[in-house]
Amino acid sequence: MNNPKISFIISCYNGAHYIPMCLNSIFKQNIPQDDYEIIIVNDCSVDNTSEVIRQFQKEYSNIVLLEHKQNKKAGGARNSGIEVAKGSYLSFIDVDDYLSSSSIIPLIEEAYVNNLDMLAFSFLVQTKNGNFVEKGITNIQKTRILSGKEFISEYFNSTYSLSPCFYIYKRDFWQANNFKFVENVFWEDADLIAQCLFKADRIKYISTPMYCWVYNIQSTSRTLSGKKLGDMVKMSNRNYLFSKKIIDEDIEFSKKMYSAAMWNATCIKKIIFMSYNERKIFYNELTEDIYKGVIREIKDWKLKFLYKYPTIVNIFLYPIAPLLAILKSTKNKL
Repeated sequence: MNNPKISFIISCYNGAHYIPMCLNSIFKQNIPQDDYEIIIVNDCSVDNTSEVIRQFQKEYSNIVLLEHKQNKKAGGARNSGIEVAKGSYLSFIDVDDYLSSSSIIPLIEEAYVNNLDMLAFSFLVQTKNGNFVEKGITNIQKTRILSGKEFISEYFNSTYSLSPCFYIYKRDFWQANNFKFVENVFWEDADLIAQCLFKADRIKYISTPMYCWVYNIQSTSRTLSGKKLGDMVKMSNRNYLFSKKIIDEDIEFSKKMYSAAMWNATCIKKIIFMSYNERKIFYNELTEDIYKGVIREIKDWKLKFLYKYPTIVNIFLYPIAPLLAILKSTKNKL
């Protein structure tokens, strides 16, 4: 197989139920088989993920299966996929998501013709009731070729996302900058895509909604725990530190990344609904460096109290946490 135009990299943990829809959505794009490869990284699944993938390999010779011997979470799985990727461009897909029926071929050609470092596109987000809502830059069809700094300045807002799945990347650009996802943590992409955009000289946006972000009640963002929320603060801190590092070079870019870091960190107010043990795990996940960074910058005194006085918070919330959980559950059902 000659070097393909694009490598689709799928990180997979216990994805046997989801992988058929994900893979079929790629096959339905009608891309010539020699023009793409699919690299699936099985991150120590305990279901029959490998068996399901091997069945697909019997029909599609461009599927590469990598088996992790140690769980490294999505960041480590993506890094493993990038190491063996041969495509000129890289695309990341979560196993429980899939590509929309819109053809990705014009996007690949756009990236090739314009020698883009990155190409951004809109995406569809599934709601609880199963409907999909389009997100992205909704007021334009296509941007001109911009630097990543110009793109952020002109178009980045609260409706867009720094998720790695909503862009494709030139592999040479990725490797030249030695980009790597943080491994063994949740929210591994909090600061990396900001760094990609900061380095990109040629990026374009197309409003084609290529990616379907599925509402999965078992996903990382839906099953929050002390460990996951601790990682959220840690990774938000990385984006916070990045925003401080570049402030002299591009103050507007810095402010927008700072804002993204603060938004992620303040989501941790959900700790009030945790069990006593989960809150202990959360506080144990935080380090002194974190307190020196993103948490110190939070302006809301109530949130600051939650972070600065974990013992008091745990003692106070211990008897009322079950009631809070019931109230939250009741509210969600209304």
